[in-house]
Amino acid sequence: VHGQTGLLAACIAPVVNMVELSEAEQELVADVLATKPTENTDFSNCIIVDNVPQVPKEKFEKLVGALKKVFGKMGKIVGEVHMPFDEAAKKTKGFCIIEYENPNTAAAALKKGQGYKLDPQHVFEVTLLSDFDRYVNMSEEYTPPSHTDFPEPPNLKWWLANENCVDQFVVRHADMTSIFDNGRDAPELVHERRRWTDAYALWSPRGSYLATFHTQGIVLWGGPNFDRITRLSHAGVKYIEFSPCEQYLVTLSNEVEDSEEDPRSVIVWNVVDGTKARGFMRGNNPERAAFRWSHDDRFFARLAGNSKSALEPKGAEPKPADAIYVYETPSMVLLGKKNIKIEGVKDFAWSPTDPFLAYWVPEAGDSPARVVVMEMPSRKEVGVKNLFNVADCRLHWHPQGDFLCVKVDRRKKKTTFTNFELFRMREKNTPVDVLELRDPITAFAWEPHGSRFGIVHGESPRICVSFYNLEPTSKGGKVELLRTLEKKSVTHLFWSPKGNHVVLAGLKSFNGLFEFWDVNEMTCMNTGEHFMCTDVAWDPTGRYVATSITYWLHQMENGFKVWSALGRPLYLHPLEKFYQLLWRPRPKTLLSKEDKKRIRKNIKQYSSKFDMADLMVTDQASKELIERRRRLMAEYTEYRRQREQAVATEKEVRVSLRGGVDSDDEEDLVEEEEQLEEFIRENVTIVNN
Repeated sequence: VHGQTGLLAACIAPVVNMVELSEAEQELVADVLATKPTENTDFSNCIIVDNVPQVPKEKFEKLVGALKKVFGKMGKIVGEVHMPFDEAAKKTKGFCIIEYENPNTAAAALKKGQGYKLDPQHVFEVTLLSDFDRYVNMSEEYTPPSHTDFPEPPNLKWWLANENCVDQFVVRHADMTSIFDNGRDAPELVHERRRWTDAYALWSPRGSYLATFHTQGIVLWGGPNFDRITRLSHAGVKYIEFSPCEQYLVTLSNEVEDSEEDPRSVIVWNVVDGTKARGFMRGNNPERAAFRWSHDDRFFARLAGNSKSALEPKGAEPKPADAIYVYETPSMVLLGKKNIKIEGVKDFAWSPTDPFLAYWVPEAGDSPARVVVMEMPSRKEVGVKNLFNVADCRLHWHPQGDFLCVKVDRRKKKTTFTNFELFRMREKNTPVDVLELRDPITAFAWEPHGSRFGIVHGESPRICVSFYNLEPTSKGGKVELLRTLEKKSVTHLFWSPKGNHVVLAGLKSFNGLFEFWDVNEMTCMNTGEHFMCTDVAWDPTGRYVATSITYWLHQMENGFKVWSALGRPLYLHPLEKFYQLLWRPRPKTLLSKEDKKRIRKNIKQYSSKFDMADLMVTDQASKELIERRRRLMAEYTEYRRQREQAVATEKEVRVSLRGGVDSDDEEDLVEEEEQLEEFIRENVTIVNN
C-alpha cells in the first residue's frame, strides 16, 4: 500500500471531493488529503477585455491571434485567450479573459490596454477579473461613504489676479532660482530657492507649472508658494516638451536602457496625475526622438524610419526618415494604425491653430522637392507646391495659422538665392505667393497679428531689414514691400506679442545695439545699447522687453536689463553667473471678439483708471522720498543740537587747559607769520678755465 501512494491518491481523490469524511476517516487518509487540490479564488492576475469584435467561427483563430499580439506586448500571457462563443448567434460574445503571470503584469496591461483602439468601432474597455467579481457580488444594501477631508489644491492661476497686472519671470543665477514680479523701477522678489534645479527651469505653455530638472526626473511646481504638484520619475532627463494645452509632458533621457518590450527613453506623461501614458524608444537619431504636438493636444508626431519599432535600433547608423508617425490622445496609439509613409521626408511642423501638418521632401532623381500641407486625421492634402534646385527648406507658421512661409534656399550653378513660398491658409484652394531675394537671409519673423513679416538680409556692412505685407486676394493679393531699412547693425528682429512694435537687435559680435520701431508709422522710437547682449525676450503683454547677458557666452557683466515697449530703459539688474531669464506665459484670453471691440472703443474710460493708479503710485513714491529726506534732516538737526550742547558744557575745561584762552571765539584769534629755511641740497660744479 505504501508503495502505491500516488495511485491510491488518484483513486480516492474523486471520492474525497464528493463526500464528507468523518474525523476517523480523515485520520486514516491524512496523507492523501494533504495532496488535495485547493480552489484558487484570487483572479488578480486576470483581466477582462470588453468591446472585442464579435466574429463567426471562421475568424475565431484570427481574432485570438490579433488579441495575443496586442496584449502579449504588455506582458507574458499564461495559457490561451478565453473568448466565449455564442452557439445560438453563431459568433463570439464580444469579450475575452486573459491570464498573466502575476498581478503586477495584469495591472500594467490594464493601464496600457484601457482605451486601446483596435479599429474605429472597437475601443477596448479593460477590467481586472477580481474587480468584476466584486462588482457582481456587491451588496444591495447602501453603505454611505466615509467622509474624507481633502486638502485644497493650490490655485495654479493665482498670479493672474495681481491687482497691478504685473508679469512674472524666472531667473537662474549661480545656484539660485528666483521668481520676480516686474516692478516699475526694479524687480520685486516673489520666491527664491537655492539649488532648486540641476539644469534649467521651464514654464508650461499657459504658465500654470514651473518644471525643474533633477537627477531622478522632473518636478512640477505651482501655486502661490510654489508647492510640488507632481513628480515624474525618469532618470537622466535632458529635454522636456509640454503639450500646448498642458495636458501632457514628454521627457527624453539618454541614460536609461531601452528595449521594444519596455521602451523608456522617451516617455509621455499625464500632467494632472503624473502617470505614465506611454513609453517610446529613442533610437540613434536624437533630432527625431522628440515629439511635436498639434495645437489642441489631440495628436503628437515625429519622424522615423519605416521600421516596426518606429525608430532605428540602438547602435545602428541613422537612416533617412521615410515616415511620419502620428499618435492620438488619450489612447496613445498610432493614428489609423499606420504611419504616413513619405520617402525621404526631411521636416514637418504643426499649425499653431488648426489640424494641419506641413512637411517637405527633398528632390530625388527626376522628382522635384515637395512642400505639402495635410489635414489631420483625414490625411487630405490641402496645399502642395513642387520646387526645383532646392538646397534646404525651413517651415515658418504664422502664429495665428493664417499663413505658412516656406523659406527655400536654392542653388543654381554657382548662384545661391532664397525664395519665400507663402501659403494663404484661409483662402480657397490655398494659393501660394512667391518672394525672391538674392541676398543671404539672416532672420525671418511673422508679425503675431496681421499679415506683415520682416526679413533681415544682406552681409555686413550692408545689412538691411525689409518689411512686407500680404495683401488680401480681394485687393490684388500681392506681396507688398512696405519699407527697407539699409545699413543696419542687426542680426535678429523680435516682434511684440501684440504686433506693430519690433526690436531690431545686433547680438553677440554686434555689441548689443537696439532699435525700437513702430511699423505702423515706420518710425524709430528709440535706440539703445546693452553691451555684449546675448538674448532678447518680450513679456507676454508686449509692454516690456528684457535683454540679458548669460554666463554661458560671457563671464563678465552678467545680468539683465528691462526696457519699455517704446525703448526707454527702466532698470538694470546685474547678477553674477546669470544663466537664464524666462517670462511666465499667460493663458489665452477668454474675451470674445465683441468684448475686445467694446474695450477698444471705450479705451479712454479704462485708461483713465490706470493713469490714476500710476499717478497714485508716483505720488506715493514722491511722498515716501520727501518723508525720508525730512526724517534724515530731523535726525541731523537733533545730532547737531546734542553736539553743540556738549561743546558748551565742556567750554570751561577747554579754556583752563589752554591757559585762559577762549579758542571758540574767532575774534580773539591772532595771526602770526613765521619764515622757515630748510637746507635741501648743495650742488658743486667745477668749471675748467
